[in-house]
Amino acid sequence: MGTITTIIEPTAEPVTIAELSQALRVDQSDDDARLAMLISVSRRWVEQFTGYYLMPQVVELSLQSFPNAIFQLGVWPIISVDSVKYDDTGSPQTEQTLTEGSDYLIDLVTLNGQLCAVNGWPAVAAKFNPVRIRMTVGHALAGSPEVSTVPDFFREALMAYAGYLYDDESSMKDLAEQILIPYRMLS
Repeated sequence: MGTITTIIEPTAEPVTIAELSQALRVDQSDDDARLAMLISVSRRWVEQFTGYYLMPQVVELSLQSFPNAIFQLGVWPIISVDSVKYDDTGSPQTEQTLTEGSDYLIDLVTLNGQLCAVNGWPAVAAKFNPVRIRMTVGHALAGSPEVSTVPDFFREALMAYAGYLYDDESSMKDLAEQILIPYRMLS
């Protein structure tokens, strides 16, 4: 499909240090910095393993061209499509921004979201990644990144994987994978 790059990282995590400390039965705060790092690493692992983005963040899908009149965006869940830009075929090439409603329609209900050209997609420059679609993705409650609606099974898998990293206990990694397998999106 294309390349997805994180533009703005999440400002919060779906699990707190206190929650992970309790799950791992860590009584002292000496390991708080390590636990914070393990939460972040584990969130990224869950996102990579499943294809779901847990916390609100901004990503950009870069494409060589507009693939079809209607195409999937390849990320989930999508909070919003923030911009659709492309480099035109003019000389010199200029970055153009398409307008929702008049140039394209967005489907944020279908898994992986979709864009649909209203009257066909424009021609794009012959260069690397001339099409760039910026989106805000992840679970959110009323637009607040601090109040997450991340489903509990993702949170439990994240804590199990963090336990694997913390204690080098392979059964915890297996548990995390078993929790997530039903939710894994196939590419």
